[in-house]
Amino acid sequence: LSLHDALPICNTNLLVENPGWQVDVQKTGYIPEAGRCLVMQTVIDGRPVVIVLLNSWGKYTRIADAKRVRTWLEARTRVAAL
Repeated sequence: LSLHDALPICNTNLLVENPGWQVDVQKTGYIPEAGRCLVMQTVIDGRPVVIVLLNSWGKYTRIADAKRVRTWLEARTRVAAL
Protein backbone atom coordinates (compact mmCIF):
# COMPACT_ATOMS: atom_id res chain seq x y z
CA LEU A 1 0.00 0.00 0.00
CA SER A 2 1.14 3.50 -0.72
CA LEU A 3 0.09 6.61 1.19
CA HIS A 4 -2.51 7.36 -1.49
CA ASP A 5 -4.22 3.96 -1.57
CA ALA A 6 -7.64 3.78 0.05
CA LEU A 7 -7.85 1.37 2.95
CA PRO A 8 -11.35 0.05 3.57
CA ILE A 9 -12.49 0.30 7.17
CA CYS A 10 -15.59 -1.43 8.48
CA ASN A 11 -17.19 -1.53 11.88
CA THR A 12 -18.28 -4.95 13.10
CA ASN A 13 -20.06 -3.60 16.16
CA LEU A 14 -23.79 -4.12 15.63
CA LEU A 15 -24.92 -1.23 17.85
CA VAL A 16 -22.44 1.40 16.68
CA GLU A 17 -23.22 0.77 13.01
CA ASN A 18 -27.00 0.77 13.64
CA PRO A 19 -28.49 4.18 12.73
CA GLY A 20 -31.28 3.60 15.28
CA TRP A 21 -28.76 3.90 18.12
CA GLN A 22 -26.93 7.08 19.10
CA VAL A 23 -23.81 5.55 20.64
CA ASP A 24 -21.33 8.10 21.96
CA VAL A 25 -18.76 5.54 23.11
CA GLN A 26 -18.74 1.77 23.51
CA LYS A 27 -16.29 -0.94 24.48
CA THR A 28 -16.73 -4.70 24.48
CA GLY A 29 -14.32 -7.13 26.00
CA TYR A 30 -13.65 -10.25 27.99
CA ILE A 31 -11.81 -11.08 31.20
CA PRO A 32 -12.28 -14.30 33.18
CA GLU A 33 -13.46 -12.46 36.30
CA ALA A 34 -16.31 -10.62 34.51
CA GLY A 35 -16.92 -12.70 31.37
CA ARG A 36 -18.07 -11.03 28.17
CA CYS A 37 -18.75 -7.37 28.89
CA LEU A 38 -20.18 -4.28 27.26
CA VAL A 39 -19.88 -0.69 28.47
CA MET A 40 -21.54 2.06 26.50
CA GLN A 41 -22.74 5.63 26.67
CA THR A 42 -25.75 6.27 24.50
CA VAL A 43 -28.79 8.51 24.27
CA ILE A 44 -32.23 7.00 24.90
CA ASP A 45 -35.34 9.17 24.64
CA GLY A 46 -33.16 12.27 24.60
CA ARG A 47 -31.35 11.38 27.84
CA PRO A 48 -27.73 10.28 28.20
CA VAL A 49 -27.51 6.73 29.55
CA VAL A 50 -24.55 4.59 30.58
CA ILE A 51 -25.08 0.83 30.30
CA VAL A 52 -22.68 -1.68 31.88
CA LEU A 53 -23.30 -5.37 31.16
CA LEU A 54 -21.16 -8.11 32.70
CA ASN A 55 -20.93 -11.88 32.20
CA SER A 56 -23.03 -12.24 29.05
CA TRP A 57 -23.55 -15.85 28.03
CA GLY A 58 -22.66 -15.71 24.35
CA LYS A 59 -20.73 -13.52 21.96
CA TYR A 60 -23.85 -11.62 20.84
CA THR A 61 -25.84 -11.84 24.08
CA ARG A 62 -24.49 -8.53 25.34
CA ILE A 63 -25.83 -6.81 22.19
CA ALA A 64 -29.27 -8.37 22.72
CA ASP A 65 -29.11 -7.42 26.42
CA ALA A 66 -28.38 -3.79 25.51
CA LYS A 67 -31.39 -3.81 23.18
CA ARG A 68 -33.57 -5.20 26.01
CA VAL A 69 -32.33 -2.48 28.39
CA ARG A 70 -33.18 0.16 25.79
CA THR A 71 -36.67 -1.29 25.24
CA TRP A 72 -37.26 -1.38 29.00
CA LEU A 73 -36.13 2.25 29.44
CA GLU A 74 -38.26 3.45 26.53
CA ALA A 75 -41.32 1.65 27.94
CA ARG A 76 -40.77 3.26 31.37
CA THR A 77 -40.55 6.69 29.71
CA ARG A 78 -43.84 6.11 27.86
CA VAL A 79 -45.62 4.96 31.04
CA ALA A 80 -44.29 7.94 32.99
CA ALA A 81 -45.64 10.27 30.29
CA LEU A 82 -49.19 8.94 30.74
